[in-house]
Amino acid sequence: MIKAIQVLRIHLLELEKVQELCKDFCNRYITCLKGKMQSENLLRTEYGYDSPGSPDGGSPYNGHHMHHMHHPHPQVR
Repeated sequence: MIKAIQVLRIHLLELEKVQELCKDFCNRYITCLKGKMQSENLLRTEYGYDSPGSPDGGSPYNGHHMHHMHHPHPQVR
């Protein structure tokens, strides 16, 4: 019985470590997504993108012609 309790204690400690890693991953991922969204919003503003409620209906061509740029997904570290 004592051995079973010791094994259970070890498993609980490992589960706590996994929980902390999950929290850390989620926090980093959310921060990364927020940064990506912010940079995309800055690019839209910088290149003349308007919001959907604007007079031109959110057209990406607000008097400017631009080439489509591919932005890779962020890497979470």
